Amino acid sequence: MERQAQKADPLLVKVSAYIILIVGGITMLIPFLWMIISSLQSRAQLYQIPPVWFPVPPRWANYTEVWVSINFARYFLNSCIVSSIVTVSAVLISAMGGFSFAKYDFPGKRALFLYFIATLMIPYQVTLIPLFLIFRYLGLLDTYMAMILPGMTSAFGIFMMRQFITNIPEDLLDSARIDGAREAGIFWRVVLPNIKPALSALAVFVFVGIWNDFIWPLVAISSDELKPIQVGLASFVQQHSASWHLVMAGATCALVPVILVFLLFQRQFVAGVVLTGMKE
Repeated sequence: MERQAQKADPLLVKVSAYIILIVGGITMLIPFLWMIISSLQSRAQLYQIPPVWFPVPPRWANYTEVWVSINFARYFLNSCIVSSIVTVSAVLISAMGGFSFAKYDFPGKRALFLYFIATLMIPYQVTLIPLFLIFRYLGLLDTYMAMILPGMTSAFGIFMMRQFITNIPEDLLDSARIDGAREAGIFWRVVLPNIKPALSALAVFVFVGIWNDFIWPLVAISSDELKPIQVGLASFVQQHSASWHLVMAGATCALVPVILVFLLFQRQFVAGVVLTGMKE
């Protein structure tokens, strides 16, 4: 009996874990499903009790109305431009920084790395006013650069790249040097191909973060033509506070690129996150 109980315990733990994960997953999925369902309802259906879970017929015109009623296409394009540029820049700069910290020795290396790590403890909101004053002094407010420059460097990205690059054997780099490769060639041809999972994971983190950023663009951008999607949606909510079916349609459209990016890099993202936790 004791042996059977011991054998049953791991199974019970596994089943319990799956039940908890399933319940948690459903709990987090319901708001997204309700957002999509609400985007296909009319205003009357949205306020109907009991709720309408399957609108018949689905009101696809809500999406058209959102794109036509505000400058939604421009907001969407602005977010695509800014998020793409920042993602590529942040990934490359982080990889260069991680390579430097992982494979080179220079004065103040440890102190500088600790400084980068310490910046992760500073709340984002604390830097808003200094950042605003700097960009106002440079005359870059209300420009694309105001949204691009702050996100081009990432302390977390440098830390993540360092963790991966540290694991690359030094003999591999020395072999490349013996073959005549310069440091730039080693970085592009040896280091980057060996950290593809980390690059993909960081790219997803950065893209999602910049795409969903709201506070800084709200502070730095005043022109309607330069507003990103999140600020544009906030303006739309102020103008159409009673039309929540249209707001949900806009939010659903804004969510599509994030889902596509995650699905595109899903395998590399998971591998990158798992391997990052295994590095010493």
